[in-house]
Amino acid sequence: MGSGWYIPQLNISFGCASTMWPSSIKAELIAIWTALLAIPTSIQHVNILTDSQASIDGIKKFTPRNIRQLFKSPNAAIIEQIVRIANLKFASVQWTKVKAHSGDTGNDLADDLAKRAAILAKNYNSYIIQPLYSSLHSVLKFKLLWNNIFWDGQIRSNLITFATLPYCADWIKSKAILPWTNDDHINTVPASVTKYISNLDSLDRIYFSSSFIRWDYTWNFLKTLRHMNRFGPSLSSLTSFAIKALNNLLPTGDILAKRHQLIYNNWTCVFCNTALESLRHLMMCPSLSQQWLSVSNSILNFLHSLTNKLQIRADIPTDPQHFFPALPGQSDSQLLPPVQSLSIGIFPAYILSDLYNMGIRRQLDVISTNLLKHAVKAFRDTIWKPRCILNAKKEKRLGISLADKRFCALSSSATPRLNADQNSSNYYQTLLERWKSNWVMGHEEMTRFVKQGSNGFNWGLCRKNITNLTKFI
Repeated sequence: MGSGWYIPQLNISFGCASTMWPSSIKAELIAIWTALLAIPTSIQHVNILTDSQASIDGIKKFTPRNIRQLFKSPNAAIIEQIVRIANLKFASVQWTKVKAHSGDTGNDLADDLAKRAAILAKNYNSYIIQPLYSSLHSVLKFKLLWNNIFWDGQIRSNLITFATLPYCADWIKSKAILPWTNDDHINTVPASVTKYISNLDSLDRIYFSSSFIRWDYTWNFLKTLRHMNRFGPSLSSLTSFAIKALNNLLPTGDILAKRHQLIYNNWTCVFCNTALESLRHLMMCPSLSQQWLSVSNSILNFLHSLTNKLQIRADIPTDPQHFFPALPGQSDSQLLPPVQSLSIGIFPAYILSDLYNMGIRRQLDVISTNLLKHAVKAFRDTIWKPRCILNAKKEKRLGISLADKRFCALSSSATPRLNADQNSSNYYQTLLERWKSNWVMGHEEMTRFVKQGSNGFNWGLCRKNITNLTKFI
């Protein structure tokens, strides 16, 4: 990150770069901090012009003696030094907001200095400013470090992030999510997809984004649903359905067999009556081709209405079978086609390429989140609800009653469901190694977060949504 400032009255300028805990606000604050240090004491009335309103608000609202605020505020250590210098060194400091990229000579020069410093810092460490936080005056009597790096972010929020990451690592390695990552559990295009790509168009589409799945859209979608729970039980049930669908926990035949093995063993699909029922089978069942076409058509019509509402001119295809085409060889891999992926709350990044080609190049966050919401709802209404009705009729035809389910549930709960590995003396060691692996992966993610911010998560476990994720898993 580059920071720069220019003082026309003194005809001096300065540019530097900083590392760790990156954010645009931190870069602006470092520029303000170093500028206040450089201004001679003979000048008692100072006017700081910056294009960052967030920096001005953070400085004005900061209370140095409020320890709780110190823990909550991002860049609290830098803001504390700015407030301290402003109070001790000058009679008055005025904070003025200027519009960015508006032709302001001083602001444009400061931006150029910051960009130049960031480029030069890649080859010359002398351009990197490294504050000696241990010697700075502060109301805090301790200094928090991460791998010998001063903790310069929000202490409370980032500690929650660090404590949550091992759970996120365990979730990303679960059976439901594992096929969507590569062998190292990183959110990049899996080898099972790339081996089928044979033309440049498919290659450009699959690598349109640096990530394979846009999990940030999934978190926004779930967060939106959670806030809508207060509007009634119907929306609350949609939230539960979305979470279960995402984690492959809907009560399909294979899941029910784990709970009631005597009743649901070899439970076949109620639509085709041939294959064993599972969530993946419902996504690919030949007898549901017309229903999935209806879901695709519903998503297509919704996309038309949404773009019209947002006043976006888009060239959206009229054929629901081809507006989100499947990847080459997708039927042979464990991954689902695009419409089916959306229906369980997963947004493949290559769909952004399709939207971009349709002319949809703004409001992508809003459109993508609402596409997920509509797709999940369409899947539930078009396929899942009829499936539940047919499943209930099948149970009635076979003479399965609620009492039978209760008896089987009690019988299975009376005997611990432990497999051969769990009964062995190595089961504890297996769980311990699993937890150690999760902590190592969480530690690596935190290191990337310290160095690159939320971008270090590669559109996966975004910092602003990471605490919400723990509520869903």
